[in-house]
Amino acid sequence: MAAGYPLSLTNTSGNEIIIKTRPERVVSLVPSITEMLVGIDVDKSLIGITYHSTLPFVITEKVIVGGFENPSINRIEKLQPDLIFCSSLQKEIIKHFQNKVPLVTLQVHSIEDSFDHIRLLGEIFNAQENAENIISEQMRLLELIKRKTALIDNGEKLRVMHLMGRSPIMAPGDDSFQNEYIKKAGGIPPSFGQNGSIIPVTLKKWQDFNPQVLYSCGDNSE
Repeated sequence: MAAGYPLSLTNTSGNEIIIKTRPERVVSLVPSITEMLVGIDVDKSLIGITYHSTLPFVITEKVIVGGFENPSINRIEKLQPDLIFCSSLQKEIIKHFQNKVPLVTLQVHSIEDSFDHIRLLGEIFNAQENAENIISEQMRLLELIKRKTALIDNGEKLRVMHLMGRSPIMAPGDDSFQNEYIKKAGGIPPSFGQNGSIIPVTLKKWQDFNPQVLYSCGDNSE
């Protein structure tokens, strides 16, 4: 199905965004969005990413504009993007580019949210069929994992935590999609008593949970 431009969409922040034509100069400051764009095969339109995007062949071809927490406004400006994907946490980026370049923020709270975002990206880039193929494959894999993890005894499940920051220690909140993935993978996610995409973790909370498995982004693993 061909996309009808201009497209009107609403950010997860509630702001309406108008996309007049198919984007051709895109900067993605959110690694998960970068991966989605690669997955639906529209990465030729992607010109700028952060160094947290770990897909090797993408990194060698794209301009690095900094990290997730400190993207460079100057580097982004030099690329003259016609669309920027950013996080609501990147307040300086939003403040600077507001009303200059369309800014799309897509906040994920669940796996179903991520599927909705893939569909939206398919619409933005006129790649709806690719988007639906990716979703179908992910649903197939989730069902396969569900069947396998059903065989794990509760006493054998490991306590798993996603480490998202070092100073201070940060992790996804209780309602995050990351914790949903941990459950579906057969692990036990932490319950820190706080919702949100990223929250601080005190030493006491860390010790109370006592993680057996940690996974992280970028150089946090050190």
